[in-house]
Order: sequence, then structure tokens, then C-alpha cells
Amino acid sequence: MLRRFVLALSSFLSFSTLHRRFAGHRETFAIILAACFAAGAASAQTATISLAWDAPTDITGVSEYRVYSRPASGAYTSSYYTASGANATNISITNLGLGSYFFQVTSAGPGGESSPSNEIGLSAEPLSLEGLSASAASGKSINAQVFSPGGTVALITTNAVINASGVIVIGGGAAGLPGTFDLRFDAQNYLARRFVNRSLSATSALGALSAGDLDNSGIINSIDYSILKQNWLSANSVSDINGDGVVNSFDYGYLKKNWFGSDQN
Repeated sequence: MLRRFVLALSSFLSFSTLHRRFAGHRETFAIILAACFAAGAASAQTATISLAWDAPTDITGVSEYRVYSRPASGAYTSSYYTASGANATNISITNLGLGSYFFQVTSAGPGGESSPSNEIGLSAEPLSLEGLSASAASGKSINAQVFSPGGTVALITTNAVINASGVIVIGGGAAGLPGTFDLRFDAQNYLARRFVNRSLSATSALGALSAGDLDNSGIINSIDYSILKQNWLSANSVSDINGDGVVNSFDYGYLKKNWFGSDQN
């Protein structure tokens, strides 16, 4: 039978199709690529992604699903990740290194292998929060935006989570990220920062987001100092910038260092 897949990241639906050739009838079904990102190995900056799809209504002749990956600047090889069984609906890919990637999915069985689906791109980027170790920053929510270099309209806006090795993953949709792009990251109680002219092949460390914007106003000033002073020697999580369990001179040091700093647009 002829099967048609549609591959998509959960928030980027309905892209191109692929075709599966078997003897028999035609069936159409969707395959969805949902990305969940977890911690990588503590010794290296890596990510784990979970890919999930909807199984076809008719799985006759399907024995496995194959997920192919390539670096954004490279080509697919004959290697692939396998999810065994016609009813398989997910797979985890571990130790994904820094950089940008594309993924495709096929179904396979005794009758052959399908043509590949459309591509889905993503980028694994290093990010740190001033005052926090990677493990302490793990689980922090980040608002991530992708721009064309010098652009003012975001091409991609998404919420990401830092993992325990200091990596966030940004979904790039069917087209992936541009060859060169700007990244803007924003987090609660930190100043937004824009990193310019990042390339798809870049793996170098990005600078940390500056700490001390306790009221999330986009500037560090006397209001933030008042919040810190009010919580002095307490365990208040907003004012405890370095996460050591007490608001003290160490936390004040970050305010002083970044005084009158403001968000980068």
C-alpha cells in the first residue's frame, strides 16, 4: 500500500509528505515529531530529545520506524535510530552534541522502506545563568527568540528549559534555523541578552545572562536593591541569586556588578 506521512514539530504542523510503496491500497496518516529535552551527560554539554509520532491506522507491513539525523551543514548517512514494532510511537535520542541538526523519519518492513518525511530542524545551544552552576540552573525556563542578523521581527519564539549540562534546544521547524542568526534569551530575574551572528555549525560557549533584575523590569536599579534588602539574610528564592540558600553580600555583588544594566533587544 501507499502510505503518506506528515512529519512536524509539535508547534510547527503540516509540512511536506513522503510516500511508502507497498502492493495494495493507499492510506494517509500523520506523524508528529514532538521534542522533549532532558539533561545530557555531566561531563559534556549534550541534550536528550524524545521524538513521538502518531501510528498509522493501518500498520500492515510496518515492522519499525527509522529516524535519520544530520548536522545542518552535512548530509544524511545510512545510519539511523530504530523504533521497533509497528505500534512504536516514540524514540529517545541521547548525547546530542551542540550545534544544529535535521531529522527525517521513515517506516520500514519486509516490503521495503518509505521515502523520507519532510525535515524538522533544531539547534542545541549552550547557555548559562550568572551566579548559578549548570546543575543549579537545570530546569529554568528560558524565552528564546531567533532573528535574522540585525532583524527586529522574531523568526522563532519558543520557551525552552536549560538541562543539567547547560544546554537548551530550539526547534527550527521544517526550514530549520537560518545559516546565520541572532539569538535572544530572557529568563526571570535576569537581563535579556542578544547573541549576534551565530552560525549553524557554531558550538562555542555563549556568555551568561546577567543576574539581578529581581523585578523583571528590564533594568537593574534601586527597586531591585530594595527587593534584595527586604529579603536580606532570608532564603527568598528571587533574591538568592547564587542559590546558596541565603540572601547576602554575594547576591548583592551581582546587583552592584550589573548596576543600571538593561535588556538587550
